[in-house]
Amino acid sequence: MTLISGVLKGPYGDSRSGVTITMRSMKTSSTVLGLAKSQSVTDDTGRYSLNVEPGTYEIIISIYGAQPERVGAIEVYTDSLPGTLNDFLRRPGESDITPEIVQTVDRMRVE
Repeated sequence: MTLISGVLKGPYGDSRSGVTITMRSMKTSSTVLGLAKSQSVTDDTGRYSLNVEPGTYEIIISIYGAQPERVGAIEVYTDSLPGTLNDFLRRPGESDITPEIVQTVDRMRVE
């Protein structure tokens, strides 16, 4: 399992308490059923902590009284290092690898 933890902050750097973070499995893996959900609620200081099995997850943020909002998807691997939710959301995924990026990497290898 991989630990995803940190402090959820707003645009002004203010910590967000009472926010529900939902992780929904996007496909079945050896340990997690597809569409299975897990939730965590930030504490009074905005802290959250999630121990996550390897898999692909959709991340949904819910604030009381507002519509839930999908903020992205993450991939957790068996060898993923612990990090914050932002660390995982910013990691490039397969859909981020364009032909131009592949060409650039190939060119760098040759050089």
